[in-house]
Amino acid sequence: MSHFWAKFKQIDNNVFRLNTRIYLQAISTPMKDDKCIGGEC
Repeated sequence: MSHFWAKFKQIDNNVFRLNTRIYLQAISTPMKDDKCIGGEC
């Protein structure tokens, strides 16, 4: 099972997904040195 983490930002009427990460293990908060398999790892 994979776990996803992303940040969202709304500008005007548009929502943008930023810094999406895919993890193989559950995490509580993403950290700069985390090991992930996708996104801006």
